[in-house]
Amino acid sequence: MKKLTVLIAVMALVLLCGGMAQAEDINFGGAVKIKQGGTTGSPAVNFTFSGLKITTGTLGGDPLEGTDVSITPDSMFSFTSISGDVGLFSPNSGTLTMGNAVLGTLIGDIDFVLISNGGVNGSFSVQVALSNVVITPGTGPGASSILANLVGATSGEGALTFQFTAPSGTTLTDLLNMGLSGKLSRRSEINTSVSGSVAVPEPASLALLGTGLMLGGSFVRRKLLGA
Repeated sequence: MKKLTVLIAVMALVLLCGGMAQAEDINFGGAVKIKQGGTTGSPAVNFTFSGLKITTGTLGGDPLEGTDVSITPDSMFSFTSISGDVGLFSPNSGTLTMGNAVLGTLIGDIDFVLISNGGVNGSFSVQVALSNVVITPGTGPGASSILANLVGATSGEGALTFQFTAPSGTTLTDLLNMGLSGKLSRRSEINTSVSGSVAVPEPASLALLGTGLMLGGSFVRRKLLGA
């Protein structure tokens, strides 16, 4: 009887810890084109991403490695204003997609929350929030176990970083006015590489299941002790 109670408690603890595990990090990289899209009176910088692929050797050999990541629609991602040390995007919408029908897919709505200077000349980072995430498992032996384990997750977060050679002291304002004025006034277009990552938390259902088993184990133990 005691062994049964201990076994149930151990199973509950394992599942509960699994439910509270850190988010799964999926790293990717590719290219970004940064182009002036506004005027002196109304500056805007557009970001166009291309050739994004999940970094090989980062997911333990999961079939998802090396596959495409898309961020669409590119033309909507316009850096339009500065508020303190934070750059704002408008409109704050878009879609991130990774995987395919065989591997499984992750599709989420993107909100570009802010852009900030990375502390190095020409180094910038963009914080991303994912909402309305839908993860569909793949079919067949080539399916991604990473995505299969994340089915049920509905949110996530991420970061994009890019860097290019820039004059000393280049700021977010210089980037916004690129090609128009400031230290980047002669550069109306920049082509550089970009790296990114998406962190998707494991579904809470595992934690709930673990909690249920733990409570169930406590109930069984009381019944056995009362017998």
